[in-house]
Amino acid sequence: MVFNRKSLAPFLGLLLLGALAGSLAWEIVERIINVAGTSLSLSLTAPLSLDLHVIAIAFRPNIGTLLGAGAGSALFFIL
Repeated sequence: MVFNRKSLAPFLGLLLLGALAGSLAWEIVERIINVAGTSLSLSLTAPLSLDLHVIAIAFRPNIGTLLGAGAGSALFFIL
């Protein structure tokens, strides 16, 4: 797909969806490795957060976030 003003929303959607999927998948991999007895943690220690006094959102990015975002952007350009 060609990147222009009309395709910005689908690009950001695929980028965020890929980052979320990659982050969740990496967390599952880390937990499986921890159950096996090896310690592995490649996520940031302090979460990225947004606090609006009404709602608070916190997110701890890890290596899967970058991999998923890359996969989402690659999928965008392939389509």
